[in-house]
Amino acid sequence: MEYEKIKKAAQIISEKVLTPVIYMSEHEDWIEFICFCDGKITVQELYDTEQILKDVLGKETELVDIREFSEFERLDIVTQYELIHSENPFIEKMFTASMMTDYQNLMNEKRSMLNRQHECGTYFVQ
Repeated sequence: MEYEKIKKAAQIISEKVLTPVIYMSEHEDWIEFICFCDGKITVQELYDTEQILKDVLGKETELVDIREFSEFERLDIVTQYELIHSENPFIEKMFTASMMTDYQNLMNEKRSMLNRQHECGTYFVQ
C-alpha cells in the first residue's frame, strides 16, 4: 500500500473516530484497521468511515475497536500489526503496556483457576 494512501487513511480515521492509536493489517483484498475508539462513536459512524476509506484506498476496509478482541488477540495486534498512527510515543507505550497488563491479568486468573481446581477439585468457588 502506498505511503500517501496510508497516511490519508490514518488522518481520516483519527478525525472521524478520535483514536490515539491506529494499527493496520493489509490482507490480499481488504484492509483491517484497529483503533481505540472514543466511547461515543456509533456503529453507523464506523460504517460511514469504512465507506470513506474504501473510496480512498480502493479496497474493502474494516474498522474495528480493539476492545472487541480478547486479551490474547489484543496482544497479537499490538505486536504483529503495523502501527500507522500514534498521537505521541508516550501514548503508544502506555497503550502497549496496558494491553500487556490485560494479558498478564488473564494469565494470572487462569493460573488461579488451575490452582483452585488442583486444591479443591473444582474450578468454581463453592
